[in-house]
Amino acid sequence: MDLKKATGELISKEEVEKGRIDRIIAVKRTFLSLPTRIAPTLSMREPREVETILYEAIAEIIDEFSGVINDKPGQDNLDRGGTSSVEAA
Repeated sequence: MDLKKATGELISKEEVEKGRIDRIIAVKRTFLSLPTRIAPTLSMREPREVETILYEAIAEIIDEFSGVINDKPGQDNLDRGGTSSVEAA
């Protein structure tokens, strides 16, 4: 352990916890900004369109924080059949 600490391979529990807390706060802020950012695009839309737009925005946030790179815009939330994978309520 002393060798790992000396070579910088070992980090403290406090550093890990701080990083985790910072990440959670960033995710929370991003989700809380979603209504303001997306509301203008939702006006006068059909419920199914609203659902698709919201799902895509949420999937984008999740992908951003999980490190996923999406090469196909608009396809990140679709199942194999090419339809939205969110089920109707």
